[in-house]
Amino acid sequence: MSQDKNLSVFSSRKHKGQALARIDRERKMLESGSHGVQRLVLNIAVDFIEKYPSMSWEQALAAAWGYCDRTYN
Repeated sequence: MSQDKNLSVFSSRKHKGQALARIDRERKMLESGSHGVQRLVLNIAVDFIEKYPSMSWEQALAAAWGYCDRTYN
């Protein structure tokens, strides 16, 4: 039982670390210059299309803008 708990704690910490690293990378991109916001939105839109291949480009852009708005505003 404690082994399962240790694995879930490790998994939780690993997931949290990955999320924090992603946010740090996104912040750096936002602060990289005048085109930082556009670069971030395009990268996130591409990520959405890779994860959901049936998603249209317009849907992916809308989802990316929504993600950025919710996360960084």
